Amino acid sequence: MKNILVFLHNDREQEARLQVAIDLTRQLSGHLICLDIVIPPEWGDESITRWGLSTLLQLAREGEASNKSAIEKRMASEGVSWEMLGVTGDPGDEIPRAIGFADLVILTSQAPSHDLDHALRIAGEVIVKAKRPVLVVPPKCRGFDPCGKVLVAWDGEAEANEAMRAAVPLLEKAYGVTVLQFNGPGGPLELDDAVGYLRRYGINSGPLSRETDDRIADAILERAQEEGARYVVMGAYGSGRIPEAIFGGVTKRLLRESNVPLLVFH
Repeated sequence: MKNILVFLHNDREQEARLQVAIDLTRQLSGHLICLDIVIPPEWGDESITRWGLSTLLQLAREGEASNKSAIEKRMASEGVSWEMLGVTGDPGDEIPRAIGFADLVILTSQAPSHDLDHALRIAGEVIVKAKRPVLVVPPKCRGFDPCGKVLVAWDGEAEANEAMRAAVPLLEKAYGVTVLQFNGPGGPLELDDAVGYLRRYGINSGPLSRETDDRIADAILERAQEEGARYVVMGAYGSGRIPEAIFGGVTKRLLRESNVPLLVFH
């Protein structure tokens, strides 16, 4: 996991994405791909003429050019390998198109500065289309240290297994990993076998099986806080393009409310 792609756009959540990406690139001695996206204005208001839409697009391009220039100046002093790409379009389409050799994508899903459903849609489309692990960062996050404790949400299904396996390059840096299962396995894969798999990579891990009457998302968030987890690893389910299709209630709740990054793989 050496090549990291981060979505850049001039919004209030950008700083969280960028700082996490820089920290992780430095920790992995990797290469950071900065993908700056101009998002065109939507054609939906009849009062907006074609001339007006063209003007708004030009303003968006000018604003993003300024943002891109500021980031390039910052990156020149960060001491990591990096490159800058620029495109115009919808992030849900443009990020998968630009994925190339990237091993990991960094996004935010909680978006106080714009519509939350829009942010979840972007995350959903990227997770499905990119076929890469996606690190989804909360907006208030201001750094990332992969060397602390990590929580792996486990239910015995193939999706959880694939997410855990995709996370191995990061889990190898962790101080400790807890593989957490609530209310017994929901799939054919055993909790102890998952722990055994990680141990063969030299990853210090242990199983934790609990029964709960609470909602699973609440139980995962509570346990992550108790463990002091730096991030949570989890699988994404389904085959659709939109969050309603790939995000069940547990996943959507975690994306909306988690205070730590979520490493999600579909």
